[in-house]
Amino acid sequence: MPRLLLNFLNLLRARLSSRIALWVFVSIVIIEIIILWPSTVRREYEVMNQLEQVSIATLDAVARFSEAHTSAAEILEKAQMLAPDFPILGGTLYNQTGKQLSQFGEQPQLAFNTINNIIEPYRQRTVDNTRYDVALPVQPNSRHDSLAKALAEQHCRYIPNVHAMPCQSLGSIILVLRISAQKVNEEVEGFVWRIAGLVVIICLFVTVSMLFVLAILVINPILQLRTALTSISEVTNDAPNIKLLRTQRCDELGDVMRTFNNMAKRLVEQVSDIKDREKQLTTVVNELCEANTQAEKLLLNILPIPIATQLKQGVYPIAESFPEATVLFADIVGFTQLSAQTPPAEMVELLNQLFTTFDHLAEHHGLEKIKTIGDAYMVVGGLPVPSDEHVEAVANMALDMLRDVQTFSGRQGTPLSIRIGINTGPVVAGVIGVKKFIYDLWGDTVNTASRMESHGLVNTIQVTESTYLRLKDKYQFQSRGTIAIKGKGDMATYLLQSKTLVDILL
Repeated sequence: MPRLLLNFLNLLRARLSSRIALWVFVSIVIIEIIILWPSTVRREYEVMNQLEQVSIATLDAVARFSEAHTSAAEILEKAQMLAPDFPILGGTLYNQTGKQLSQFGEQPQLAFNTINNIIEPYRQRTVDNTRYDVALPVQPNSRHDSLAKALAEQHCRYIPNVHAMPCQSLGSIILVLRISAQKVNEEVEGFVWRIAGLVVIICLFVTVSMLFVLAILVINPILQLRTALTSISEVTNDAPNIKLLRTQRCDELGDVMRTFNNMAKRLVEQVSDIKDREKQLTTVVNELCEANTQAEKLLLNILPIPIATQLKQGVYPIAESFPEATVLFADIVGFTQLSAQTPPAEMVELLNQLFTTFDHLAEHHGLEKIKTIGDAYMVVGGLPVPSDEHVEAVANMALDMLRDVQTFSGRQGTPLSIRIGINTGPVVAGVIGVKKFIYDLWGDTVNTASRMESHGLVNTIQVTESTYLRLKDKYQFQSRGTIAIKGKGDMATYLLQSKTLVDILL
């Protein structure tokens, strides 16, 4: 017996068993809940009906033996004294026109227009569910006719030797009673708990019984098959350890187990070849990954990350308009004369070191290098990812470029100077070409930035008025006045000198 219990507990640990048990249990509970609801309603109706019969009979008896001048409230009070837990708390009596003939105790909430046409008892619970109102249609000479007359203070007496007032017919009337729902709630709650306990017992019994049957017919064979499959996953070239299944079953699971045994035998023969191919595939994959990494690095050296991503996704042509960007052009002054006096290898090395410094500055300030043409260097801020601080970033890079060129010139012992031009405005950016493609900019903003550089002064940063207006509160400028710009006419330009003292301290 303990071993059987242990096997059953082990069975419950299986995920399939747990799911089957859960769904069987839940299904039975749902069915029982569906059945329980109408049963509860029916039981509530039975309890209410029984409570009304007993309480109305008690009230009727008190009314019959009350004196002629006894009011409806006094009749109710006597009934409550006779039975301490008397459920009737009050009532109202209406005639067929809706006139209120009598009202006593706690007044019901049922309105006459809701019950004026009823032909059988009508019930309605209060919002707090502690009371309910019942409306009873009363016909002349019916069961509740004498009670209705007594409550309307037209008493018919049944006590010998007592003079009674003559009975008058009230016609069709409606008696509405306010009744305490405490006993009804207690009885219904007890009924629900009894049924719920029975449902739990039934669910547990059916679930456990089904698990025992499934354990023998389905779960245990599946667990054996899982163990065998696990042994296959652990097969190596050196020590194959596949567990074959023993079965004499003649059903579908038996067919599956025998098919598995045949597959396992063939797998042992093929495992060595699979391992060799796996090694070859791993080598090829590693080579492809390395090649892909190199290609990725090369692509990112040519294009910005967002543009490279679009290109890999097949988006072409790539072009986008930006409402505001800041473009910087820089040019090494006297480069042509210097290159004529310097060996080509040294000149290329010198330019490479300087532009590498500029590349680091662009990366540091979050800017995008566009291209270099000879000794000219072009960088932009505010694209391909828009930024709110692109103007400040370009200005900071320009100041750093001036500083680094002077430092580089002193370290190399080669006199170098630079001109820098900056402009801010709308641009169009995109990829042009199919072979040796580049990411480039177009627009009047680009041309004006180039003119700022070519018309600038040596070792200065010349900016347009649009750039100046965005930076004047944070940087120090010197007005250069109005100068003639090729293709643009006269333009007001400014020379960027440094950050303001406040920004430097920050």
